[in-house]
Amino acid sequence: MTDTLHGYAEEGADQPVAGYVGITGKICDWELATALVGASPIPVILAGGISPENAFDALGRVGPAGIDSCTQTNARDALGRPYRFRKDRDRVRRLLDEVLRAEGEGVRAGASHAS
Repeated sequence: MTDTLHGYAEEGADQPVAGYVGITGKICDWELATALVGASPIPVILAGGISPENAFDALGRVGPAGIDSCTQTNARDALGRPYRFRKDRDRVRRLLDEVLRAEGEGVRAGASHAS
C-alpha cells in the first residue's frame, strides 16, 4: 500500500493521526507508485490523497490493484477540516461512481496505463 508520510525528513515529526503512518490527505507520488505497481510481484493498493475528484485519473495513471481513501472521503466540520474516521456518504458514493466509471471505460485496476 502506498501513502504519504508527513515530515519524513524531520526526525520525530508527528503524524496527523497519532499511531498511524500516512492519513495526511496529501496525494502520494504517482510516478513512484506507478513504478512500484510495475515492479511488485504482489498487488499494490494506492492510498494517499485519493478523492472523488482524482480517483479516475489515479486508476488510469497508476494502475493499482485497488485504491484506499481516508481523509478525502471523511466528513468535514464547518471550517472544512476532516473529522477523523467519520465518512461523508456523498463523497464515498462519488468515489465509487468514479471507480465504476473507470471500470466502464476500460481503465482497469492492476494494469498501469501511465504514459
